[in-house]
Amino acid sequence: MNNIPDRQIKVLFVDDEPDVTELLLYALRKSPYEMIAVSSGSEAMDIFHKGPVEILVTDIKMPGMSGLELTEKVLEEFPATRIIVITAHGDVETAVKAMKLGAVDFLQKPINHEILRISLEGAVEQWRLQHKLELSNTALMKKEAERARMEKIAQRSQKMEAIGLMAGGVAHDLNNILSGITSYPELLLLDLPPESPLEKPLKTIQDAGERAVAVVADLLTVARGVAAVKKVCNLNKLTEEFLGSPEFKRHLTLTPGINFKSCPALDLFNIKGSLVHIRKCLLNLTVNALEAVKPPGEMTIITKNRYLDRPLKGYDDVRLGEYVVLSVMDTGPGISPDDLEHIFEPFYTKKIMGRSGTGLGLAVVWNTVQDHDGYIDVITGDNGTRFDLYFPACRQDVESEKLAVKIDDLQGAGQSVLVIDDEQSQRDIACSMLKILGYKPEAVAGGEAALEYLHDHGVDLLLLDMVMEPGINGRETYERISKIHPGQKAVIASGFSETDEVKKAQAQGAGRFLKKPYTFLRLGQAILQELAN
Repeated sequence: MNNIPDRQIKVLFVDDEPDVTELLLYALRKSPYEMIAVSSGSEAMDIFHKGPVEILVTDIKMPGMSGLELTEKVLEEFPATRIIVITAHGDVETAVKAMKLGAVDFLQKPINHEILRISLEGAVEQWRLQHKLELSNTALMKKEAERARMEKIAQRSQKMEAIGLMAGGVAHDLNNILSGITSYPELLLLDLPPESPLEKPLKTIQDAGERAVAVVADLLTVARGVAAVKKVCNLNKLTEEFLGSPEFKRHLTLTPGINFKSCPALDLFNIKGSLVHIRKCLLNLTVNALEAVKPPGEMTIITKNRYLDRPLKGYDDVRLGEYVVLSVMDTGPGISPDDLEHIFEPFYTKKIMGRSGTGLGLAVVWNTVQDHDGYIDVITGDNGTRFDLYFPACRQDVESEKLAVKIDDLQGAGQSVLVIDDEQSQRDIACSMLKILGYKPEAVAGGEAALEYLHDHGVDLLLLDMVMEPGINGRETYERISKIHPGQKAVIASGFSETDEVKKAQAQGAGRFLKKPYTFLRLGQAILQELAN
């Protein structure tokens, strides 16, 4: 740590007798200081206001502003300055007053040049020690502030993880319950005669179940346990499609008088992301922005490339690297510091729960960005708020779009499928769908039962749940089955994300990852692709 300035120490002499100051400057001409002389207190203050002065040497008796007054004024405005006062024999009492004010030494006229040199050296050393102490204290305060800031970030992350674990457990149980609500209406509708009076209530049940599935999906995102499929995509295209959607247009209609602008970067890099979840981030951020703005306010969506060659310390600490930044800005009243601490927490909302939101909107944004190894920065004030979402840039090309697949195109050829799931309802639903899709299903209630069945039987494919209790989980089940039937084809099914256990199972040979609840399209597509591999 450097404890002296990069330039010379500056010494300012003040005396109304120019001959005195000229003599002093000549006597000290070989000293390692930058020396300036003026003849009045007002001139001295002008020098101080132009730049730093470390040492002041001033006469006590001067017309206009006295040395005592100058000492008091300098120490009031520039307390780090070290002051030496010069006095005649009759002014010792005044010099003592200057010492009480904060002067470090006084010299009597006529000035002994050697004594002045020693006094200056002492004053400079005092200044250096004080300056070093101030630098140390400043560094210590900065270090303490940084430690407190990092602790705050860590506590916030731990809090979100704890809430996420709870949300994940609830979501997992709800997924199993909702599978029946969403899947059985689909099965029943296939067998209904035309114009059946049951069609409308069944579709109502199905729609309600799908809305509930969407809420559960938000809970899983909060739990960072969503089975997200990430592919190379471009945020400009994704944003353009979102802005043209009926959903966004409906929200614009609900907030008349708000000006909306989109500012996409023409050379935007691609990212590797989950289209569904980034779209949900856009929806949540734009809805919040529109609700925060009053006419004739503005909301703006911006995309841009950004390279950070040094870390960015914002709401999150953003590391070095190439990013694609998605920004949603509004000209609303801003977010209070108290609210800013909690805005990403699940169920922390200023809205009326159940009427204008679930309280999961920003929690979904935060967790989605985390799952993409990205960062969030929030800039807010009286003139509005900006959410910056940092996604790691990807230099791969966008994957080509695949055509939608119809159920008729997903029919099997009578292959055998073993459903392994600890939930009876899940086994029943999966087996019903597999029969309609042209497969021959069998079902067992866990990993141990699957091993027992497969000792005496072979199957073309496993539909394997990853989370089973009690007993062995999906990964261990597949590992043991592979010893009996090497190369066994399997589709992994779960409402959770591709955890380490999933990746281990896939590394051992298991195939596609399928998100619950089951639908004909997703189930049929996953099985066909796995059987074809």
